[in-house]
Amino acid sequence: MEKELEVKILNIDVEDIKNKLKDLGAKFLGYENQENIRLSSSKFEYIPKGSFLRIRKFLDDNGKEINSELTYKEHKKNEFLKEFNEYNVSLENSEEMLKIMSLIGYDKLDIEKEFRTSYKL
Repeated sequence: MEKELEVKILNIDVEDIKNKLKDLGAKFLGYENQENIRLSSSKFEYIPKGSFLRIRKFLDDNGKEINSELTYKEHKKNEFLKEFNEYNVSLENSEEMLKIMSLIGYDKLDIEKEFRTSYKL
């Protein structure tokens, strides 16, 4: 299990932030294309509010899947920021997992594309 604390910072100058990270000695880790598929059900509501089930596909530059994972993000009550316990399982075949999830009632999909730039301090 991983613990995640999320803070969103709006209206920033991305190049300025990149320069500040460089000045702090941050190591550029790379770029990442993702397809995030949130799963829910039209038949039942089992997952508590704020928590969610997701399949994340990591994509190459051509949009082909490199690998994927199934994640349950358990929302933890926190007055000041989003806090989650995150449970991940690597998948060999995301399409088969989507089919299994549909067969057990998770038939609603919310799909988002995401592009990330990562650094490590």
